Amino acid sequence: MYVLYGNSTLLNRDNTKWFYSEDIKLEDLERAEILPEVWNSNPEKVLYVLSHAKSEEAVFFALRIIKEKKNILDSLLLDDLQRLVSHYHPKVLDVILESIKNKYKNIQPEDAIMLALLSSKNERAIELGLGWLNFYERDYFSRDEFVIGLLLTGEVKVIDYLKTLYGSIPKYNFILNLNALRGLFQSHSIYTEAYLLEVNNLIGNTTFGSLLSDVSLEEINKLASSNSVTNKLFAAYLAKHNKIETFLLFKDSIDKYINSDDARLRQVGIELLSQFPDHFLLENSKKISGFCFSEYEEVRTAIQPTIERLVNLDTDFKTSLFNSLLIVLIEAEKYDGLHANCYSLLTENYKHYLNDISHEFMFKLVLSHYEYAQKLGLPLFKQHIDLNTLPVEKLVSLGNSDIFEIRKMLQDYFQLHIPKINYELEKALLIFNSSWQDIIDWACDYFERSIEEKNWTVNMLLYACDHTKNEVQAFGRKMITAHFREEEGLPLLIKLQEHPTKDMQFFVTNYLETYAKDSPDVILKLETYFKTSLFNINTHRSTKTRIYAFLEQESVKSKVVAEMTVRLINSILGTKTIKDRSNNIDVLLSIYDVFPEIEVPLLIKSN
Repeated sequence: MYVLYGNSTLLNRDNTKWFYSEDIKLEDLERAEILPEVWNSNPEKVLYVLSHAKSEEAVFFALRIIKEKKNILDSLLLDDLQRLVSHYHPKVLDVILESIKNKYKNIQPEDAIMLALLSSKNERAIELGLGWLNFYERDYFSRDEFVIGLLLTGEVKVIDYLKTLYGSIPKYNFILNLNALRGLFQSHSIYTEAYLLEVNNLIGNTTFGSLLSDVSLEEINKLASSNSVTNKLFAAYLAKHNKIETFLLFKDSIDKYINSDDARLRQVGIELLSQFPDHFLLENSKKISGFCFSEYEEVRTAIQPTIERLVNLDTDFKTSLFNSLLIVLIEAEKYDGLHANCYSLLTENYKHYLNDISHEFMFKLVLSHYEYAQKLGLPLFKQHIDLNTLPVEKLVSLGNSDIFEIRKMLQDYFQLHIPKINYELEKALLIFNSSWQDIIDWACDYFERSIEEKNWTVNMLLYACDHTKNEVQAFGRKMITAHFREEEGLPLLIKLQEHPTKDMQFFVTNYLETYAKDSPDVILKLETYFKTSLFNINTHRSTKTRIYAFLEQESVKSKVVAEMTVRLINSILGTKTIKDRSNNIDVLLSIYDVFPEIEVPLLIKSN
C-alpha cells in the first residue's frame, strides 16, 4: 500500500495496518505512488501490472498512470492486447477497447487481435470484432487457420455469423483439418454444451460442413464411439457432407444412435438411416416400420422420409404399414403426438390411397373418439358415403359421432325421409342410444312431430319407456299419453308395471282405474308392481296414496284381491313410516269389515 499511496495524505498507517483517512473512490484518486519516475520510465511494467491485476487497487493504480501517460498504450505488445481484451474488470476493457479502436482505425487488425476480441466474452469487444470481420471478410477467410480459430472462440455470435455466411452456398471454399479442432472434442472441454451444439448445427445444417468433407472413416468412428453426446453428434453431422457413404460410416453404430437415451441422438440416428441404401431398408423394413409408432416423437418425425422411400420400394410394405397406421388412429393414443404423426404419414405418403379405404372403416373413423381419426374420416365419408344407400340401423349409429357435421347430416337425412323413417320406426328409435344430448333432444322432437300415430306399437312405446335415459323415458310416457289406444291398454299396463323407476311407477297409477278396476285377474298380475311401489321408501308419496286408495277400493269387491292385499301389507308392515302404517290399518279395517273370515295382522276388540 505504501508503494501505491506513499505520497498521498489520504492513507494513514497504524502499525502494520493501512487505512483511508476519509471515504474515497479509487477511480477518483490521483497518482500518489512512491517513485513515479520509475513507473514512467518502465511502461511495460505498468502494462504487466494491468494485465495481471487481481485487485481493485492494482487495477486503478495502473489506470491512473495510463490516464496521465497515454503513450504507454503505444507500447502494447500483441500478447498484452490478447490478454487485456479478456480482462475481468470493465474499466480496463473500456480503456483497452478505446485504444484498439484508435490503433486499428484505418488498418486491418491482426488475426490474433480479432480472435482475442471475439473470444473475450465482452459484448463491446465482440461487436467490434464482428464489425471488422465483416469489413475485412475476404482477407480473413482466405486463411483456413483463421476460420479454425473462429470455431474455437466459444462465442455463439461468431457461429451465427458463420451460419449466415454459409447458409446456402460455401462462399469461401477450402478444406479444414479436423485435428486442428480437437479442442472441441476433448472430454474435459472448456466449451459449454450449448456452444458445441451450435457448432454441430453449423456443420450439419449449413454448407460449412463441406469444408470438413475429407474427415476419415477412422476419425468419424472415433467420435461416434465416444461417450460424449456432442461428439456423437459431431460424427453424425460430419457424415452429412463426407465423401464416404453414410452406410459405410454408420452401419455398425446406427442402432446405438436410434436406441440412445438421448433424444438428439435418436433423431440424428433416424436421419442417418434415411441415407442408407435401398437394400438395407428393404431387409430391415419391419424394424423400420416400428419406428413410426415409437414412444419418442422425434423418432416418429425423423423416420418419415425413410418411410416414404420404403413405400415406393415395396408394395407389401406399403399395404401393411397403411393398415397399421389406420388401426393405430382409431385406438387410444399410447404416446402424445402418435396420432398426429400417423395422420401426417397417411395424408402425405398415402394421399393417393386414402380413397381405397373401405366404407366400413370410414364409419369407424367418423365414429372414433379421437381427433385425427375424425379429421381423416370426415372428408372421406362425405366424398364416398351415400346416406341413401345405408340401412336405417346403420344410419342411426352416426348419432354417436363426435363430429357435429356428421350428426347434422343424420338429422337432415331423417328430415328429408320422413316416410321411410315412419316405415322403419322400430330401427329408427335406436337413435336414442346416442351419447350426444343434441341428438336426444332433436330425436324426441322429431319423433313427436313426424311419426304417425298408427305406426306406434306397444313394443316401441315400451322401448322408449324402458330406456336408460330419463329424457327418453319421459318422451315414452308422453307418447303413451298421446297415442294410447283402448285395445293396447291392458298389455301396456302389464308391461309398464315391471318398470322400476319412480316416475314410471307413478305413471302406471294413471291407468289403474281404466284397465284394472273391477278386474281381479288383472289386479293379481300387478301384485309385484304394488309390492315394489309400496316397499320402496323412495317411491313418490302421490304414487303410494293412489295405490292404497285403489287397493282399498278393489279389496272390498273381491275376496282374492283382499287376500292379495293382506299378503302385501303383511310383508311390508314392519318397514313403513307412520303415514304408511296408517294407510295399511285403514285398508285392513276395510277388508275386515267385508271379509271377517280373512285373517288380518290386527288385534280387533269387540265393544
